[in-house]
Parts: sequence; C-alpha cells; structure tokens
Amino acid sequence: MPKAVRISRSLEKRLQPGYFAPGIPDRDRMKVIPSSKSPQDWFMAEQEHVSTRAGKHSDLRLFDGQTALSWALRKGLPEPGKAHLAIRQPDHNPSYMLYEGLIRSGYGQGKVRVLRSGTVDVRNSSPDKISFLSLAHKNPQEFTMIHTPKYGPGHWLLTNRTPTAKSRLDVRVSKLKSKKSAVVDIGHYMGKEYALSSKIDDA
Repeated sequence: MPKAVRISRSLEKRLQPGYFAPGIPDRDRMKVIPSSKSPQDWFMAEQEHVSTRAGKHSDLRLFDGQTALSWALRKGLPEPGKAHLAIRQPDHNPSYMLYEGLIRSGYGQGKVRVLRSGTVDVRNSSPDKISFLSLAHKNPQEFTMIHTPKYGPGHWLLTNRTPTAKSRLDVRVSKLKSKKSAVVDIGHYMGKEYALSSKIDDA
C-alpha cells in the first residue's frame, strides 16, 4: 500500500466541523485527470456508503499519487460485460480512502465501510478517459471510464471489460478431459532420462 494512502493521525481532525465534509477539504476541487500513455501504478478503494442524504451507494477512489479522484456509483462497480453510471465527486484526501466508521452529522452523514482496496495498473489516462486493470478484486478485472458530459454534469460511464465465456469464445474456461493411464504405460513412450510420479492432486 502506498505510504500516502495510510490512515494518518490527523484524520479525526478532518472529520470535525471546519471542512466541507469528511475527507473533502474543498467542495469545488476537482483535479484535471493527468494524461499518460504509459502504464502507471495507482491505488483504488471502493467504499460502501449508506448515507442519510443519498441512500446506499458506492464511492470509487483512484489515487494517482497526489489526489484521491472520486466518483459515486448508485449500483457499485459493474460485473464483467456490464456498465454503470459514475458521478464525479470533489477530490478527497488520500487518507480518507480507507476510512471506515460512522459520520454522525452533516454532508455525508451515515455509515462507511471499505469493500475492496488495492493496486490498479492504469494503462492510459486523460482528462476524459481512464483505462485500468484492478488487482483489488479476487481475479484481475479490466475497467474503462469515459467522461460523458452530454448525459449530465460529472457523468462518466464505467465499463467492466473483463473477458467472459460469452465475449471470448476462444478462451477455454474448463479443463480438457483426459484419459487416465497408468504410470507404467506412459513410461513406454519416455526414455531413461525421465522420471515419472503422480501429482499431488492425483492428476
């Protein structure tokens, strides 16, 4: 985990009045997403937020090394082959990405918990598009985010482009069936320089 993302001792101060909201030092701050065509390691966190104001939703944070870029998703991160609407939110403090607890009052009042966090391999990025491979999932998943302002302010389309059995018919998702043979039979086809033994899983 990048050091800059670790929960700092001053986090509790940022949860007190004086800031616009927990984790948001400036409600009008939305950094222009940096442009890059070479792979970069960022950090991702998805927080479940059961908010009194906005209801249950997910908050996606992408930390580019300086800022926790943030989006709100009503339906959470999409499954492979699906796409969900993501609404850009004010930039957050990186330390807030791993916050869990109860926000007792004000903007964002409600419960927050971390659903997943981990490194993301950003393949390329620009002010209107981010393509990344998430290593925060059980199995790596590929996402693309595209800014779609014509549908509304701050609107982005988050698509999960991870290959599936339906989208990639050329990829085998099950083991090939094989005929069981005794070790002594296989030995007839191999020279003295080979050694044969059963696998641990009896294959």
